[in-house]
Amino acid sequence: MARRTLLSLDDALLDRVVAQLVETEGLKTAIANTCLINKHFAALLKRPLAAWATLDLVWEKDGRLSRQGMSVLAYWLEVVAPGVRRLRLITPWPSLEIAPFLLRAKALQELEVPGTRLLPPHLAILGLLTSLKSLHCECDLPGGLQPLSSLASLRQLRRLGLTVVNGPLEGLLPPSLSALTGLELQLMARSSPSHHADYHPHLRLPWAWCQAASQVTTAVLESVDLPLLEDYTAGTAAILPAMRHLQLLSPMAPLADTALGHCLALESLKIDGGAFASADWEVLSPLTRLRSLTLLQCERVEEEEEEEEEEEPMRSESLSSLTCLTSLEICGGPIPDAFTFLPVLRSLVLNEVVDDDMDPGAWCLWRGPWLHKLESLRVYGGEVGEIREALRQATRLSSLELEGCVWLCFSREELPLLLRLPLRHLLLDKRSGVAGSDRPRKLWNKESLWVANELNKELEMRGPGGWFTICTDDR
Repeated sequence: MARRTLLSLDDALLDRVVAQLVETEGLKTAIANTCLINKHFAALLKRPLAAWATLDLVWEKDGRLSRQGMSVLAYWLEVVAPGVRRLRLITPWPSLEIAPFLLRAKALQELEVPGTRLLPPHLAILGLLTSLKSLHCECDLPGGLQPLSSLASLRQLRRLGLTVVNGPLEGLLPPSLSALTGLELQLMARSSPSHHADYHPHLRLPWAWCQAASQVTTAVLESVDLPLLEDYTAGTAAILPAMRHLQLLSPMAPLADTALGHCLALESLKIDGGAFASADWEVLSPLTRLRSLTLLQCERVEEEEEEEEEEEPMRSESLSSLTCLTSLEICGGPIPDAFTFLPVLRSLVLNEVVDDDMDPGAWCLWRGPWLHKLESLRVYGGEVGEIREALRQATRLSSLELEGCVWLCFSREELPLLLRLPLRHLLLDKRSGVAGSDRPRKLWNKESLWVANELNKELEMRGPGGWFTICTDDR
């Protein structure tokens, strides 16, 4: 029987060997080992093998590669491009040239190159890759946003993650993007570190796209606003009819000026950053399917006292229409007054909530319908001083966490209110990382300590089936 060697296999089988190396050792190690075997194997590196169908190339932020090394990498990507269907290229080198690769990657379906800065010529080439289903990239567009129109031809695109760098201060995305209707969307605008600190580019979605995008289910918008109501001209007022999940990060426009209230399918909404007047929260009232709302570092805009007194009654009860909203989380900033009228809230998380109009310890949880059906309350830090009135209304609480609330005090009349709760989970710990003048000298006064000790005794008698932790240490 003739002796067989690895080199006697045909290239198709060798392709499978290389693919197995890639799967078990990773792409970089597989390439290094392939080069070491012999010239024939090394030549395989320059062919569009099935082994290169998925390329996952990641360098750390401090990774180093010479100019010659980057040229070699760009050349290798170019020669194997016809066989690549998925490329994930994350490098700290924004100037890495990938245009030759894009010109040959006709079968490409997924492209993720967030560390490589794409220019208008690159976007024009991307528009030719009509097989793309997923795209995640950064674009340097100091000359305007029109080059993004090239992406309108990507009709099969289902996931788009796009960061616009050095765009206009207030730019409207091209209406031609309305051709992309079935997406998981992530849009971001930012400036490069070399720009002035006061330069904050901001984008806005066009009405035409939001009306046509009938299959978008998820959107994350960072420094990108929804359409402005003043720009609405014709057609249906409802937008993004399938969008259930939305994150607005660093929005610029007041909510009341945007079409947020026209996203009627929303089930979860997260707003991070921004400054809002009380009237802005009225825009949420049409979102009757909303189940979860998260507000992070949302500041309050001061209003004229006369206008505030005149409009407050109407403004407060406007959110009573949100009969599906069961989960609310607020981190930083104050609690908008209107939220106390939420009718079916089950879970409430307050993290470092403050009220600039009151001294530390003078602030308390407000009474209102939002407490009537509450089952879980978590308060972390902040300046809450007492919860007695809240306990009178939140009689369904089965989970209560009060952690890092250094100003919180208990009175004896709160003990029976706590004991009547159907608690299965309790955490009471006033210790916090805050030091110095921002906290009282002693965390526990005599009366609060008595309430905590008596509560602990009663809970211990309830037997197994619950989790109760009460810590009365000052440090």
